[in-house]
Amino acid sequence: MLTIDEKITILKNCLEDIGSSYADSFKTDMLIYFQDFDPVDPKLNFLQELEFESEITGWVNRMTSLMVMKLEEEEETIGDFLDWVNR
Repeated sequence: MLTIDEKITILKNCLEDIGSSYADSFKTDMLIYFQDFDPVDPKLNFLQELEFESEITGWVNRMTSLMVMKLEEEEETIGDFLDWVNR
């Protein structure tokens, strides 16, 4: 089982791995949203439910895909969107 620090490292590494797809362009915004990647930050509580590296990378892939399909950039920020999704 991964520790919260290991999960944060996996999340951060996944977000820093930016490819050439449009969906990957949202990873930079997500890095800014999570800022310091502090384990006590409530924005990272979703990591408690994820147990494996594949689940964390899957979460990132789902979020970036959802942002492509549903984010209305003129009306909401990445932070607003992630807050809504993680309720």
